[in-house]
Amino acid sequence: MSDFGGLASALSAVAAMIAAGLMLVQSRAMRQGQEATLYLDFARRYASDEMRDAMNVLLDWRRDHPGDFAAAWRAALDAGDARATQVNQARRTVHRHFLDIVQMRQVGVISARVARLLTGVHGLTVYYRIVEPLNLAVGTASEAYRQQAKQLRAIRRRYADDVLLDHF
Repeated sequence: MSDFGGLASALSAVAAMIAAGLMLVQSRAMRQGQEATLYLDFARRYASDEMRDAMNVLLDWRRDHPGDFAAAWRAALDAGDARATQVNQARRTVHRHFLDIVQMRQVGVISARVARLLTGVHGLTVYYRIVEPLNLAVGTASEAYRQQAKQLRAIRRRYADDVLLDHF
């Protein structure tokens, strides 16, 4: 009878290990599914008309103000200029998109690989070359913002050849 008890214990231990392994596999599959859903949500957001329009507004402002475009924007914004207000909304749209990726990475909801995929877009160049200077001009350069911007650069320092497109 004691041999049967030992065999039962051994089989029970093996069954527990198999169950733990299956739970690990299931947990990994769930995480990948959640990551895929977030990836698709971010990709849809990036491909949206709102994002396209925001990128074009920013590019147009930059093109129309070849000198210190950020200072020109801040002055126009302070004066209540409607176009500067539109640029501000575009700045906020693009800013939020990329910093949301950073925040999702910070809390571990997306992997470094997915964060890198999400930042592998021409809009990242718009962020670095237009949105960041506008953020500095409007005074959103808090320590928290600086840390998030640093983390975004850690994910991806630049995209492709770092050249701004004419239009999105």
